[in-house]
Amino acid sequence: MPSGPTQRLAIKARKFGRRWLGAPSWLERDSASGLVLSVDPPIIHTTLVWPESADYLWAFGSRVGRKPAAIVIYFSWHFDGGFASKRAVERVAAYRRAFPEHRVHFLANAQDEVDSLERFGEKGLLLNHNLSVSERFFFPIDDAEVAFDAVYNARLDVSKRVDLAFGIDRVAYVTRHYPAGDQTEAVRLQTLIEARSPAHRILNRVENGIVQGLDAEEVNRALNSAAVGLCLSPVEGVMLSSMEYMLAGLPVVSTPSTGGRDFFFDPDFCMIAPPTETAIREAVDTLRARRIPKRHVRDRTLAKLAPQRRGFQAFLDDVLADLGYPPRFGGAWPWSGRRNFSTWATVKDHFAAARQEPTAFPSGHGPRS
Repeated sequence: MPSGPTQRLAIKARKFGRRWLGAPSWLERDSASGLVLSVDPPIIHTTLVWPESADYLWAFGSRVGRKPAAIVIYFSWHFDGGFASKRAVERVAAYRRAFPEHRVHFLANAQDEVDSLERFGEKGLLLNHNLSVSERFFFPIDDAEVAFDAVYNARLDVSKRVDLAFGIDRVAYVTRHYPAGDQTEAVRLQTLIEARSPAHRILNRVENGIVQGLDAEEVNRALNSAAVGLCLSPVEGVMLSSMEYMLAGLPVVSTPSTGGRDFFFDPDFCMIAPPTETAIREAVDTLRARRIPKRHVRDRTLAKLAPQRRGFQAFLDDVLADLGYPPRFGGAWPWSGRRNFSTWATVKDHFAAARQEPTAFPSGHGPRS
């Protein structure tokens, strides 16, 4: 909350500025999910949200202001070409009208999203968002004890179809802190899992009956305690945890899905099974019996990641050229120190963090105060 007249005045000024730019009257966001890839020129990597699709674009864009910049949009949920997709494109169009100096680009997670964008008159590049997951955080732990047949890293939410894992003998669950609002479904699923203890266990800490989030190191240890990773929802985005599984060396059992999580799957160690308890259990048993070396899973996954990452870096250099700057994104992957690109922070903190990155400024200009 504002602690003084200066802060209150700043908030009023920001609200006035956003109304002048044409932002929705209720939209006064200071925080957003994404990543600032370059400070000079501003290149923002962010996503669309519900219900106001361009919410994060306005948050970043109103700070950048009326100067040349690029907004790179990835899809955190499947862009299926339906009503919500159409509405999102309309909201992005409104943002473009307010900020004609900002070039807006779409990245797609699957070919059907490229096709849907094309039907709306938009160009989408097939650069799957799982390319952002860092192998520095997720890797095989050679001496880890495998205590579970499978692990499911997912929210306790009905859309994740957690109950499909109940037919497996031993399952670990990695979830996150419950969001604000109605927690009825999460508590119900937590209760069902706890009733199957100790064979089924939530590995998160529990405080006052509510699960708490794990950091990347804790997640990696949890993944290494299991033999197979599970992906059970019918639709979502890329499911970052699916890439975390494979970088940690786990084969994957998935149900059929849309949204692009299967983009990096390899038939050598990934199985698509019908959405029934029996089929999921049998697929887990099959992959366990193959005794696939973890290093094989990781190495094959890294080999598939490499061309996507090169394509992403080449795309960013094209963006720089379009804005009148020389290339700077080639060479080694510059973001291995980030767990992924989906970082929640204030817009101010996003830019402050970006100033320390080697790709933030043209060569020789360095961080600025």
